[in-house]
Amino acid sequence: HTVQRVTSARRVELVGGGGTEMQRGIDAALQLKPRPDIVIVITDCDTEWPAEPPRGVQVIVARVGCGDVPTWARVVDVNYEVQR
Repeated sequence: HTVQRVTSARRVELVGGGGTEMQRGIDAALQLKPRPDIVIVITDCDTEWPAEPPRGVQVIVARVGCGDVPTWARVVDVNYEVQR
């Protein structure tokens, strides 16, 4: 999926479906102009993570579920209920 630039939580569009390569997503975010100070990843963490932290940017992982997160990332655990 594509990188989203948002300025409000209401503008976040959640997309997914598995098979995410986090390194590619983080790299794409770092190519933006201006370069972000923070990259926020919303994920179930059932994915591969880069071995090393990206340089010059803080990564915050909004973890939905109980998957593993790299030690170099900051984690926010998200509890939610699906409403129909």
